[in-house]
Amino acid sequence: MHSQRLVLTLAVLTAMAPSALHANTPPGQMPPPAPPAEAPLLPGPGKVLTIVKTDGMTSDAPGVAIHDFGTLSLARTEPIQYDFAVKNDTGAALTLDHIQAACSCTAAMTDGVLPGEEIAAGKTLKIHVAVDPAHLGAGPANKMVWVYLKGQPSPAATLQMVGTITPLLSFNPMLLDFGPVGAGQEKSLTLRVTGEAKLLETLTIPTLTPANPSVTFVREKGIQPDKDGLSAIEYHVVVGKQARIGQLQGTVTFAGPQSDNNRLASAYASLVGEVDGEISAAPSTVALGSVAGGKRAQQEIMVTGPRKVLTKCSVRSASPYVSAKLKISPQVVSLVGTFSYPTPPFVPTPKLVNAMNVPDAEIQAMLEVTVSEKAPPGVLQTEIVVTTPSGQQLALPVWAFIEAKTVGG
Repeated sequence: MHSQRLVLTLAVLTAMAPSALHANTPPGQMPPPAPPAEAPLLPGPGKVLTIVKTDGMTSDAPGVAIHDFGTLSLARTEPIQYDFAVKNDTGAALTLDHIQAACSCTAAMTDGVLPGEEIAAGKTLKIHVAVDPAHLGAGPANKMVWVYLKGQPSPAATLQMVGTITPLLSFNPMLLDFGPVGAGQEKSLTLRVTGEAKLLETLTIPTLTPANPSVTFVREKGIQPDKDGLSAIEYHVVVGKQARIGQLQGTVTFAGPQSDNNRLASAYASLVGEVDGEISAAPSTVALGSVAGGKRAQQEIMVTGPRKVLTKCSVRSASPYVSAKLKISPQVVSLVGTFSYPTPPFVPTPKLVNAMNVPDAEIQAMLEVTVSEKAPPGVLQTEIVVTTPSGQQLALPVWAFIEAKTVGG
């Protein structure tokens, strides 16, 4: 029996961004480039090695072998392995040039032929492929290995490892949709989290990103048995009475043991909703974009609400470099009068009145937000808070990038 010898050095795709280095290659897509040249998906013109059919392998094109490893959990730590077999049916000896993997999480070994050595006519070459699951993310997986012959720019065989990786945890529901929530009211939804009992025991309270102090998580019960040998825990997700007016949005995730944090990040639920109150704003975010260093910048936000509320609102900024002022001007609105003309059609007739004389009239005020010329360079993130007489708060996130001052500017 031939001893296996390692013939493939793990390929590092320097042309890819670090966050995408170990991303799964979608089926049917071109693989990522790897030095010294881009590797095509399928064997091209030239000699093609014959795929030897084995258990668990299929072939949908000449020179292409596919092993479907099925569905595996992201909790798996053992390598995903399979033995492919290719045969030289050309009638003449062929020289193995090299074997190349699509990413550094995949490696291959042959059973006795090194790069530069011949594959005799009629010889079957076994290639052992192993994928390290520690670098896989949840979702479809498609890892490739290409076999090259000397003098051929295209691979003589393409070997694929495909399957599906399930996340460490599953959330039900995956979308926590609170819908409209009245200001000063409390609303809760139930979130069920399923996974292996050993992992669930290590979890703390979920985290919402970006953080919102008005959203809390209450663990309702202990770990309960679930289907397929898994376990589950439930949380009440609560939007509290102190929630500010405006959009609710964020991502719910867990932090676990340090070794599991990256893999846990692939399991999450989304949270959406809107807190309705006495006033509203459009747009709901103050995005000033890039601001020249040493220059002031302004943006106006339309705030709507009853006249008796808007005229008594207070405004504050959380940053010394950002100020805001609520400007209210007299407005004429159309109201339905209680009088009728003495002639047909004898129906109530609209009349124009000054909204400033009608306490409950809906009016619009302009919130003028100003970034000071003294703001330091870099990202500026803060908020403006408008508070009504009853204590309801409308929070408007403020974002700007302050450019460095130019020389002589």
